Amino acid sequence: MTGTLTEGRPQITDVVAAEGVTEAELLRVAAPVESLSDHPLAAAIAVGGREKLAGAAVSAATDMRSIIGRRVQAMVESALVHISSPKLFGEVEGPALPAPLLEAVARMEGTGRTTMSFEPAKNIWVLLALWILRARPLPRR
Repeated sequence: MTGTLTEGRPQITDVVAAEGVTEAELLRVAAPVESLSDHPLAAAIAVGGREKLAGAAVSAATDMRSIIGRRVQAMVESALVHISSPKLFGEVEGPALPAPLLEAVARMEGTGRTTMSFEPAKNIWVLLALWILRARPLPRR
């Protein structure tokens, strides 16, 4: 989703959710959407999210639409879920990323992590969250 060339296997290192949203709520939405994608970062979220849920029920995602290089969206529990990098999140109608999450993006990207943001449909949850994945950038040639 970022176009960054990496080596190694990305994995979830941190989950930061907006106030009032639990990590489990986020995982139950993010894991099924990302399981529909063949992107390596999506696989890390799908697998890692289910591991963190430790066997809890996860709904299926349907109707995935990929806007290549921009974002993905799919339906989960009758809600439209958008996933993109925080920089591209403004392309989705709805609330902007809250200041605490923007600060977390800057802090975590400053340490070499890749961040992704999630928003289930308006009027379902005001959920904006970041997934931070470990992936070592390959040197540019």
